[in-house]
Amino acid sequence: MKNTKNYLLLILLFGILIFTSSYSVELINPHFEANLFFNMSEYKGEVAILAHGKYMPGYFRPGIVFLYSKNKWTKLPEKIYNGKDSSSILSIDNIGFDSLGTIYVSGYSLYAYRDNKWSEFYINDKYRKARVFKQFVVDIYNNIWIVAEVNNKSDNTQFAEVYKFNGKKFNLIWKNKYMAAFWYMNFTCLQRTMAALPDGRVVIYRNISKTYPDFNNEKTPDIVFFNQDGSFETSVMITPSGEQFNNYDKRVSDIFAETKDKIWFTLNRRSYTQNGSWVTCCSGISLYENGKWYPFDESNGLFKIRKNTYAPVCKIVKFDEDKYLLIDRMHIFYMNSSYKLTELSWDDILKNSKFLVCNSYYYGKKGERYIGSLSQTDTSYHTRPLSFLDKALMPDGDLWLLTTVGLFIFNPNKIAGVKTDKPEERGMIYPNPAIDKINIKSSLDYKGYIIYNIYGEIVQKGYSCKKSISIKSLSSGTYFIRLVFENNSSLIESFIIY
Repeated sequence: MKNTKNYLLLILLFGILIFTSSYSVELINPHFEANLFFNMSEYKGEVAILAHGKYMPGYFRPGIVFLYSKNKWTKLPEKIYNGKDSSSILSIDNIGFDSLGTIYVSGYSLYAYRDNKWSEFYINDKYRKARVFKQFVVDIYNNIWIVAEVNNKSDNTQFAEVYKFNGKKFNLIWKNKYMAAFWYMNFTCLQRTMAALPDGRVVIYRNISKTYPDFNNEKTPDIVFFNQDGSFETSVMITPSGEQFNNYDKRVSDIFAETKDKIWFTLNRRSYTQNGSWVTCCSGISLYENGKWYPFDESNGLFKIRKNTYAPVCKIVKFDEDKYLLIDRMHIFYMNSSYKLTELSWDDILKNSKFLVCNSYYYGKKGERYIGSLSQTDTSYHTRPLSFLDKALMPDGDLWLLTTVGLFIFNPNKIAGVKTDKPEERGMIYPNPAIDKINIKSSLDYKGYIIYNIYGEIVQKGYSCKKSISIKSLSSGTYFIRLVFENNSSLIESFIIY
C-alpha cells in the first residue's frame, strides 16, 4: 500500500512538471534507486551507465551499471562471483564498451561484463591493494589502454602507470613518479583525457608537475602520442590563454580524435596563485591539426569571462557533416566548418528535449529544481547547478548528455540555431576595417549587441536592431561584437577600427 502511494505521488509530480514546463521529465525506473550517475558509454545504440551505489564499510562505494538496450533499461548484476565467494565493483572510475560489446568498468580492478556475468582482472603484485585503475580507451585492435595510480601508504610510494590490456594480460607501457599525472578532480565536468586514434595510436594528456624529470619553466611536453610498441612522441599544448601558460597544468576535459591528424582538446578553467593572488587561465578549446596547434579566441566567437580566461568548454561532439556542439554547464555552442561559434538558446533547447532522472528522490525532490534552473535568464557562472559529465550520440541523431541526476536528451538538428544556420550569415560586419560606424548584413533580426575589446571588457552595448551602429567613441584597434538574436542565440564577429 505504501509503495502504491509513493508511485501515485510520482505520477502526480510528473503531471505537475509537464503542465508547468515545456520539457518532458521521466523517471528511468522507480526500482533502480541509484545514488548518482557517474559516466556512460555507447555501442551500436546500447548505452551503459555507471552509477554510485551506497557507501560500504571502509568508505568504499560500489559501482552499479545500468544498460539501455532495445528501448529497455536493465540493472546488471551487482556482484562478481568467484566460486563460492562474491564481491562488489569497488572504487568506480570509468565505463566503456570494447569493439565486441563487452562492458568494462575500472576501479580497484578492471571488471568486464560479457556472457551475462562479471569477470575481474588485476595485477597481482605488492601494489595490488594500493592500485586504482582510472580512465581507459579501446584502440582499433580492441586493446584496452588504461591509466592507474598507486598510493602505497605503507612505504609512501606514489606513482602513475599506463598499461595496455589485451583481454588477458597487462603490459606496462609507461611509468611516472607523479601519481596524479593522468588525473585531476573536477566536479563540474568529467575528464576524458585519452583518445584512440584511427591509425592505432593513443593520445594522452598528462598533468605537469615540477617532480617530472623533464620539467622546465618554458616548454614541458604534456601531450603524449603512444604507438602500439610503446614508443611515443610528445607535444606542448597551446591554450587560448597563450604560450606564456605552457609550463602550467591545463585542465583538459575532453579529447575528440576526428581523424588521425585532426584532434580537438576542450579545456576547463585552471586556477593557481601568483604573487599572492589567484590567477585563472587556459580554458576554451584548442585544435591540433597536422602537427600544429590552433587555439580558439574571439575571432572564433569564443568570449572571455576574465582576463586571460575564455569560456570553459567541457565536451565537444560532431553530430553531422561539419556540424559540432561545444558543451559547458553554462553554454552550448554550435559550430560549422567555418569554426565560428554560435551560442544556442536554452529556451529553444528545452522545447525540444526531455530529461530522464535516475531515481525517485531526485525526481520528486530535486529533479525539478535541477531542470528548472536551465531556463534561467541569468547566465553568469555558478548560477546553474546542472553539470554535463559525459555524452553519447545515438544512431537516431539524439544527443544524450549525462548529469549526476539523470540524462538530458535532445536532437541538435531540431534546434533553431542549427536549423537556420546559413553560410551567408557569416561575415556580417562591414565595412571591415571601419572608421566611425559598422553595418550589419543579416537576414535575421537581432535584439541587442555587445562590443568587447581584446581583453574581453565590454566597451559598448545597445538594445536596438538598427542595421548601422556608431563606433565614434571607440579608439583604433581590434574589437568583437556579439549579436543577440530574437531566439536568444548569439554570434560573435571581429572587426577593426582605423
